[in-house]
Amino acid sequence: FPLLVKAAAGGGGRGMRVVERVQDLYPALESASREAASAFGDGRVFLEQYIPAARHVEFQVLADSSGNTIHLLERECSVQRRYQKVIEETPSPALDQSLRNKMAASAVAMAKSAGYTNAGTVEFLVDAQTGDYYFLEMNARIQVEHPVTEETLKLDMVEWQTRIASGELIDFSQDDIRPQGHALECRIYAEDPYDNFAPATGQLLAWRPPSGMGIRLDSGVTEGQEITAYYDSMLAKLVAWGTDRQTSIGRMLRALESFPVLGVTTNLPFLIRAISHPEFQSGDYDTGFIGKYQELTSPPESASLSGAAAQIAERFWQSAGRASGKGRGAATLQDMPGPWQGLPKSTLP
Repeated sequence: FPLLVKAAAGGGGRGMRVVERVQDLYPALESASREAASAFGDGRVFLEQYIPAARHVEFQVLADSSGNTIHLLERECSVQRRYQKVIEETPSPALDQSLRNKMAASAVAMAKSAGYTNAGTVEFLVDAQTGDYYFLEMNARIQVEHPVTEETLKLDMVEWQTRIASGELIDFSQDDIRPQGHALECRIYAEDPYDNFAPATGQLLAWRPPSGMGIRLDSGVTEGQEITAYYDSMLAKLVAWGTDRQTSIGRMLRALESFPVLGVTTNLPFLIRAISHPEFQSGDYDTGFIGKYQELTSPPESASLSGAAAQIAERFWQSAGRASGKGRGAATLQDMPGPWQGLPKSTLP
């Protein structure tokens, strides 16, 4: 002990229980099995060692039908709630080059031993205290967080997945994989970070994504759309690339602060707090990051929240060409300084 009960057919944090004492093991097995059967149609579970201070680091691999297998370096995925990733980055601040090389070799060997073909992700837990790493699982698909790999390698992974599936061979080598800069991804969810990340629903009255140098948004929603409880609560993936980690964090902060969303509660305030936190800024964090710092999910005081909401609503209606009070004409976003001033449009270098 401690042990982790996991669903054999699971993912996304479903069917997982931490067990600290032997008397809690049987109830945890039953509970996890029921959840797994409901979520995945398969109630099988297994046990593994639970590492309290762990980093979640995964390696992207590509393998073609000739057996040629290469890796596309790692992604750091340790900021999680309910065992589901929220913020990802590459390169990982937890790895030195020696450990990176060892884990990459293990990921490639894993894929080769399985005779794997196509894009896949080999996931590991890294003991933050000892530097030892443990195989977690392999996902036989492209992950949600693949954009950070694309932005640092300038490689279209969806294209390569399709080309390999059609029988093409990889036409570049491991030596050609040379990362540029640093990339950070924040998952924007329709959920309330002040209510245990409970899913939120409603109509997107305003959805004004930011743009700017190094900013990318992958989204499946539009302004006016109804957000229901019938689908996953993720609305978009916001990605920031920079020449180094601090630059990408700075760009991400400006983008999050320049992203007005009205009508549906989102985790945007939490994301701003998380990447502004000194522990995240230092790079010395683990999978317990969110639970360790209550201030990340503590609701703001009602007075400041009401004032902020009033300012947001006023500026939104002004940007729509309406006057918000007597004697004042309509204004545009360009006329107004403040947090809703958009980032300058440009493309990735």
